Amino acid sequence: PKLNIRMEGFSLLDCHCLGWDLDHTLVRYNLKNVDALIFNCMKRYLVEKAGYVREVSQIEYDPSFGKKGLVIDKLSGNILKIDSKSEVVRGYHGTRALTDEEIIAQYGESRSTSFVGCSNEKYWSLTTYFESPLAHLYAALIDFFERRRHQEDLDYRDYNSHFSAIVDALNYNFSEWGRGWYFPEIFHHPERYLQKQDRVLQWLKDLKEKHNKFLFLLTNSLPEYTDLLMTYCYGDNWTQLFDVVSVDARKPVWFTSPQPYYEFEIIPNVHKEYPGPKHPIRKDEGHPITSITKGNYYGGNYRILINGFASSMKMKSEDVTVCYFGDHLRNDIQVSKAVLQWSTVAIVEELEDLEIEAGFVAPEGAGKRPSNADYCSDNKWWGSFFEASATLHTFWGNEVVEHADLYIPSLTRLTHYSAAHRFRESPTVVIPPSQRDHQAHQANTS
Repeated sequence: PKLNIRMEGFSLLDCHCLGWDLDHTLVRYNLKNVDALIFNCMKRYLVEKAGYVREVSQIEYDPSFGKKGLVIDKLSGNILKIDSKSEVVRGYHGTRALTDEEIIAQYGESRSTSFVGCSNEKYWSLTTYFESPLAHLYAALIDFFERRRHQEDLDYRDYNSHFSAIVDALNYNFSEWGRGWYFPEIFHHPERYLQKQDRVLQWLKDLKEKHNKFLFLLTNSLPEYTDLLMTYCYGDNWTQLFDVVSVDARKPVWFTSPQPYYEFEIIPNVHKEYPGPKHPIRKDEGHPITSITKGNYYGGNYRILINGFASSMKMKSEDVTVCYFGDHLRNDIQVSKAVLQWSTVAIVEELEDLEIEAGFVAPEGAGKRPSNADYCSDNKWWGSFFEASATLHTFWGNEVVEHADLYIPSLTRLTHYSAAHRFRESPTVVIPPSQRDHQAHQANTS
């Protein structure tokens, strides 16, 4: 089945509070460039920090192989595409396609995995674009070592060890500001990796100033990285767009745990040097914040945020309605919907390919292909992000349908509608009003 943007009588103005994730939501990357950077940073870690042979650094990145939504069988060295019933649709051992006989031999006649949406000892799901390069590096390492398995001087590792080393490489580059090679490259060359968001900037201002909405940014990213991205994409005064900024939130724990909030301060990097000043976290002599209304915070949980808003508006917390936007199909969309019953908007860049198939041209550039459309399109390795078969969605395609009230390829799509627009269920991909008018004009003049 074709998945389309789902609309069920949903309007942003129905909600008191509107919240956004950072990466791949408020901030849009040039995916081909940023994924190649991540791949190269992981390779460098393996050789320089994890003891891999120098030949590994010669592995070239194939951006078509690693895609969001895949599941890695860490114990078998397999990369899998699974359907909504968690059954294997296709798979590769390294980059070698698994035959039906091999899939049945490993996963049974039903081709069933035990994957239920959470990574575990056997499976790891690629649920963000940041993780996409991991799949190809893992597959390439398996190919590399299996071609050389008879070399006595080679340190051959089991499949899980390779995977653990790659995850260590990812964490090394993302978990601490001032360490690794990823952050400094983004810092020095943001234009290669980030897209300015002028339309979204004005849209956010209108939501806050014209419609009096409470806006919050909620991200797992570090404060220094958050500031770097938002300053480039939205300008030096980006914090004024939001009532509350929450960094290093540790989603999905933020939605389910009473972890405390602490204030943090953004220190301008006046000399534009990396790593620049740290953004200090004020722990007030060990006493966490129990009520917030406005400001920049670290950690925290949903209850403190919502209670603070409710108190300021003289409402009951249970009466506060929230809509959250994010790209992480579990940490952003599934948990906030299932646990808190928030309204959710999923950012799914793969929808751009469906829009092109439907004859839709992005309104932000008539005649231009959307920026990441080629990168997110169906390909020879995996086919569609959404379709597993003629009758079933993929596992993560189904999660979009089940847990997102609205799903769109980018926030820019919403800037072509008024904030009061009520989205309703539709059998077709949504085309913004300006584009519908353009298509109608073409039909009338042809």
